[in-house]
Amino acid sequence: MIPAKAFRVWERLYRRFSLEPFPAEGSQAAVETTIQPVTDADELLRTHPYASSTLDLSGGAGSYVDVFTVPDNRRWRVLMLKKSDTTLTSRLRVYTRLGVDFSLIAMTTAEVWFLHTFLLDQGDRIQARATGDSGDASRRFDIHYSEEEAY
Repeated sequence: MIPAKAFRVWERLYRRFSLEPFPAEGSQAAVETTIQPVTDADELLRTHPYASSTLDLSGGAGSYVDVFTVPDNRRWRVLMLKKSDTTLTSRLRVYTRLGVDFSLIAMTTAEVWFLHTFLLDQGDRIQARATGDSGDASRRFDIHYSEEEAY
């Protein structure tokens, strides 16, 4: 006997996958009528913080300033990243602990919201390009990410 709530699940599975509750004549295959709940323990332990950073980008034009750094023994899945407007053009890049860098946004003075998900491992950094302009002495950056332990 299948309990009522479980039966609704099985009805959907039968229709979706053209399953039969009992093996066809001459077949040894059968569909189990037990539902085993599964939980992703990593998802339960993952946090979803927001962070902000205000930086001075008025230093040496063309150099890069660390905005956010993934702590040791952590992994981030970046969900949203925001660069405030700047007086002169700036951009954001990722600089990995392996020395590889890649741009997230092109050079611009505009406020930019970066809404593409990507992973960062411990020691990886998000950096902003300094403008060398005194008008950029206090620029805000925001990030929303999920964080988990890096094993």
